[in-house]
Amino acid sequence: MITEKELLQAIRECEAEPITPSKIGKLADFYIIYDHLFGVPYEAEYSYSNKVGKPMIETTSDTEFLKAVNGKPSDKVWAILDEIMEVVKTLHPKMYNKAIDKISDL
Repeated sequence: MITEKELLQAIRECEAEPITPSKIGKLADFYIIYDHLFGVPYEAEYSYSNKVGKPMIETTSDTEFLKAVNGKPSDKVWAILDEIMEVVKTLHPKMYNKAIDKISDL
């Protein structure tokens, strides 16, 4: 049986894709399944959560950091990492430059 998390993930992925008639049908099916399985219309959950519709971080890594950020809104995680990088830039400029170079090379 599909879990609520898995169904929400499928809905988010479908919502993020370009709109086509088949995607609209698929999304409607997901909404109906969500309502049937969890007894709450998806729209109510959507209105309730600020997270739905925003890019979320998805990872399956076992590191402490990646476990902590998994499922979190990416904009909020980026804001925290930006603050940390400013501290690293001041305290460890070589480490900062190396990280920036690695990211730039992606």
